[in-house]
Amino acid sequence: MNNFINTYFKIPLLIRYTLITLINSLLAYLFYVSLFFGMYFRNYYYFAVIFNFLIITSFSYCTMRLFVFNTKTSPLPEYLKTVAVFLGAFFINALFVSFLSGFLGINLKTSSFICLIIVVVLTYLGLKNYAFNAKVDYFFRPSSQSAKPSKYRAPLKSKNKRYSSR
Repeated sequence: MNNFINTYFKIPLLIRYTLITLINSLLAYLFYVSLFFGMYFRNYYYFAVIFNFLIITSFSYCTMRLFVFNTKTSPLPEYLKTVAVFLGAFFINALFVSFLSGFLGINLKTSSFICLIIVVVLTYLGLKNYAFNAKVDYFFRPSSQSAKPSKYRAPLKSKNKRYSSR
């Protein structure tokens, strides 16, 4: 099992992300279809979308954390930042599709495909550089890190005139 895990994490990050994103997208679609057509939400489209978003975002966070980024930091801040990235991707997608199809007159299927590529790249960058990166973490500091001053910070001036710089 350890050999499989070591071999798996030698696969480049972008390929792991693409693989897990494809799996998550397929499961999200199947879950949405089962909610909307097969279960309770046939007359309540928005409830199906919201419920699907909550469940699939949680599932996607877990799979991204375990199988793509393999982080060991505090899960709650990562989860909240992941939700923020996914919400941002949702709104960017909605705006771009509306702009391309409504304002520029591009076919809806073509504009959706163009936006899908843009949103997948932006989501990858957001998850990699914001949600799963402890170095960028300004608001939520993992408990393993302390608030150490940067070694590049300018030295503080001494109140004692004898030791202050002239």
